[in-house]
Amino acid sequence: MFVLALVMGPGPGIYLVNPDPGDPEARRFIFGMPIIYVWASFWFIVQASAVALSYFLLWKTSPDTPATTDA
Repeated sequence: MFVLALVMGPGPGIYLVNPDPGDPEARRFIFGMPIIYVWASFWFIVQASAVALSYFLLWKTSPDTPATTDA
């Protein structure tokens, strides 16, 4: 999921939503924001969600791991 978001956010995914500058009927705004900003914000949220889910569900320390002390 993270790799997909990493590719689609700034990469070739922009070409899917970037309107043609010569098309007068092209939709350039969603909720008052430029489509490119909405696209990048959406994929940033996907990336942040992947990191948060990984932190809470995957990256667990085992209880038998001894604590290291630097003396």
